[in-house]
Amino acid sequence: MDRAELIAGHLPKKKVQDTPGQVTGAVSAAMVQGQAAQVQSHVLIMTIETRVVFDQVSAVITAAW
Repeated sequence: MDRAELIAGHLPKKKVQDTPGQVTGAVSAAMVQGQAAQVQSHVLIMTIETRVVFDQVSAVITAAW
């Protein structure tokens, strides 16, 4: 063993744990991503509904003309 290995062998092993802040941050990020996906789907639905209404209005105007 060289000197570095001897020193490393005597150092206490550091536990790696998530802090409450890290866990909260990960949960918050997941929630934001979920909300973003919801907003995206609502925007798509509204776009489709707008297109349908526009087509219906166009048909009524064309028929009245």
